[in-house]
Amino acid sequence: MLTLHIFNEARERLYNKVHFTPLLTSSTLNEQTGASVFIKAEHLQKTGSFK
Repeated sequence: MLTLHIFNEARERLYNKVHFTPLLTSSTLNEQTGASVFIKAEHLQKTGSFK
């Protein structure tokens, strides 16, 4: 079971290893769904891979 303690330990281990990416919203998707839609821009994450 995921506990707050386990979550915080993982967050501390990953803090300097991941690049923080923005949380975006789309007015078009909001209108189409009738809800607030948020998109996490993980495509901006630094991976160090060669493309």
